[in-house]
Amino acid sequence: MEYKFKEIHSEINIQKYLKLDGKDEFLSRAAINVLNNKRNGYSIFLNDRLFAVVDLTDGINIEFNKSIKIAEYLQFLEYLKSKGIDTFHIWDLNNLFTDLNLLLVDSVNLMQKNSSYYKNNNITKYEHFTNTEKLIKETFSDSFEVDSIEKLSHWYKELSNEPWYSKENVYIYGDIKPMAICIERPRSNKISEIFLFGLTDYAKSTGLSFDLFAYACSEISRKYNTEKHFIQLWVHSDNKSALNLYKSHNFKTIKIRNKYSVTL
Repeated sequence: MEYKFKEIHSEINIQKYLKLDGKDEFLSRAAINVLNNKRNGYSIFLNDRLFAVVDLTDGINIEFNKSIKIAEYLQFLEYLKSKGIDTFHIWDLNNLFTDLNLLLVDSVNLMQKNSSYYKNNNITKYEHFTNTEKLIKETFSDSFEVDSIEKLSHWYKELSNEPWYSKENVYIYGDIKPMAICIERPRSNKISEIFLFGLTDYAKSTGLSFDLFAYACSEISRKYNTEKHFIQLWVHSDNKSALNLYKSHNFKTIKIRNKYSVTL
């Protein structure tokens, strides 16, 4: 078989190459934004099919579209060497690289729980705040310690460019002032993803993280009149506080995306 790799440095017709039904996603949102020309990077085709996405936002990070064969991967390495690329990261959602003795540098858990639980339990109520761009940025900055105006503006621009984004899916709530921010990404009528959840400095000292997260889940669940609606979220394995919080709510890991460092 002849392997012909080709780089595309412009936006492509995603619908032609990806199944975007919101049920089972192979590529990350970062990779999707690269394909939409909303993030620094490019796509790589193999014999006219979308093969990989290269994200250049922070180093060289490569994701593969669908499962690939080892023979394709080895040919791809030769292609990268021919381009002068000898150090990069690859993301693996299907355990393709488990037995290749690569250096694991990160892993992200996809966790899930049926949202109906939050309809049938007494959940502590909080006050909502009006979702202005200014407040969203301020609450995000406070929750995730983002002080750079440039980084904050870039984050908000990328978020607002998402096709699913709406201020109606942003929840900022607390008591006398904001305590938490949650951004819901509706993926289908059966799955909502918590795209982001964070606590402000004010909230972190209260010990109310369990109740604040429960409230976010309850606000999402009440929008869906079905017993088969699920809430999903991604969390890094080394983020122990967040991982333990979600486990305390009986969220279960259903997939793991591993990140490997590769040096040719």
